[in-house]
Amino acid sequence: MKDSAKIDLEESVHYDEMEAEFHEKMINSPNPLRRWFHNSKNQLLLKTIKSFYSKKGLIVDLGCGTVNWNTEKLPVLGIDQNEKMLLKAKQEERLQDFRVLPIQQTGLPSKSTDLVVISEVLEHISDYPKAIQEIHRILKTNGICIATVPYDTFISFWKPFFALQCFLRGTLKGEEYFKKGAGHVNHFSPKTIARAFEENGFRVEKQFDNIRFTIFTVVRKVSD
Repeated sequence: MKDSAKIDLEESVHYDEMEAEFHEKMINSPNPLRRWFHNSKNQLLLKTIKSFYSKKGLIVDLGCGTVNWNTEKLPVLGIDQNEKMLLKAKQEERLQDFRVLPIQQTGLPSKSTDLVVISEVLEHISDYPKAIQEIHRILKTNGICIATVPYDTFISFWKPFFALQCFLRGTLKGEEYFKKGAGHVNHFSPKTIARAFEENGFRVEKQFDNIRFTIFTVVRKVSD
């Protein structure tokens, strides 16, 4: 029987079989807009993580892929279903350790970490509240989660850029990943992503966007 907690991206485009270099092709894309989008997002994510990291313990990155934001080799424990990506990140010292598991069932002890990162993942998971509940479980009280999702609203720079990319690479070039809409099943605004965390024991500490391409939401665990 299939594990119902696996992310929908895996069901639609076999995420666990995607090549290890998938994300690096994005950040090194010949398309200057795509290259800017991915690199600027990673740089802003690293800056945000460093502002909350206490320099003790591991940062837990859920759905981490190849952890391309971690250019400074911070100590990170990665949870992902694509073992090839995890091995590549470990080899390139962007991960200290990893587990090949669905993010809704990390197997980590309760209240075991101060900082969780979940970047560009929640839009792929139909049962995303379970992922948020798992974050709540593994975070210590007052622990921080940094989440990013696409700015997927009508007034958004990301939305037309993404639609064009899916048309060019999915419809015209026939790439399965983009034909399936890159596995996106949820569509967040700043209000809806904030509410998703607030309904599961978190308080929003900070929220901002990368010129309406990416929503960055920093939340604190406030209840057990």
